[in-house]
Amino acid sequence: MLIKRRNKIGQAYLPRINPLVGFSLTASDVLTFENAAVKTGMAKTPASYAATWSEFNNSTGTTRPIGETKALSELMNAPSGLPSNVGSFVQAEVRAVGAPHASWEKPVRATFRRLERGWKLVGLERMAEEPRQEPAQQEPPKVTAAGR
Repeated sequence: MLIKRRNKIGQAYLPRINPLVGFSLTASDVLTFENAAVKTGMAKTPASYAATWSEFNNSTGTTRPIGETKALSELMNAPSGLPSNVGSFVQAEVRAVGAPHASWEKPVRATFRRLERGWKLVGLERMAEEPRQEPAQQEPPKVTAAGR
C-alpha cells in the first residue's frame, strides 16, 4: 500500500518540474546528471537532452554565451571554450527535448565554479510550472448587533 501511494505521489508531482538532479561537471568537461522521474520509473525517457552554456560573472551577474550541446543520454560533453581559470564560473541550462511532459522543456540551470582539480556545483535553479491561481478569499461574515 505504501509503494502504491509513493508511486501516485511521484506520478502527480515529478512531471510538474524538470526532474533533472545530481549534476556534475568533470575536470575533462563532461556533464552528467540523472532524470529522477525516469530513474524511478514514473515517466518515459525523453528523446534527448540539450544544454545552453554560458560563462557567468559572479561580480556583475552577467553571462557570456559559450555554446550549446546535445546528447541522447544523461552524459554530455561541454562545448569547447569553457574558462580554465581557477575561480571562474559556468552555467549549463539543461532541458529535455521530446519529453513526455511540457514542463521538462523548462531548463534547470546548474552553476559550476572552477577549482584547481575540476569543477564544483555551486548553484541549481529549477523553474516550476506556472503558479496555480488561489481561489478568491471570501469576506468573513459581518457580525451585527443582533448577532452578538
